[in-house]
Amino acid sequence: MSLIWTRLSMSDGAATKASWNCSVRESVPGTPLARKGGNDRNLALYFVFMPPERAEANRNANVRKMLRAPDARVIMDVWGGNHGRGEILP
Repeated sequence: MSLIWTRLSMSDGAATKASWNCSVRESVPGTPLARKGGNDRNLALYFVFMPPERAEANRNANVRKMLRAPDARVIMDVWGGNHGRGEILP
C-alpha cells in the first residue's frame, strides 16, 4: 500500500465541497473492495472528519491513528474495484 496525504488548514474545516481531477492510463484488475486483502484500486481519496477538539488533539498524529480514532468519520471515494459506479460499500 502506498499513501500520500496532507493535512488541511483549520480554515478548510468549514468547506462544504471538494473537487479534483484524476485520470488512469492503465487500470489494475477489478477486485471486490469490501474484502480486506483483495481490494486493489487505482486511487482512493479519504476525507476524515472528527469533532474540532479531537481534530486539534490529532493535528500531528499519523494518518493510521486518525483513521482508527473512535470519533473519526471517514468518506472514501475509490476509483477501481469490480463494483458499479456510485455503489456504496460498508
